[in-house]
Amino acid sequence: SDAVMIEGLIASGCKESDTILKLVMGLLNSQESARWNTTQENAFAALAIKAYYNRFELATEFTEKVAMSV
Repeated sequence: SDAVMIEGLIASGCKESDTILKLVMGLLNSQESARWNTTQENAFAALAIKAYYNRFELATEFTEKVAMSV
């Protein structure tokens, strides 16, 4: 998935921020109703987006919110 590719590229030290940004935007655009299809997809996407912001957007404050329904 795009999330795994994003994390892999960042972990490998990839300097192609434009390529990674395109993957991040594609990942964000693949959401339906502000979420992905499964809990696993939500988790991997959140981790990938956090890795992107930690690597390329350090000046931007990033907060994650998790909502659970039973």
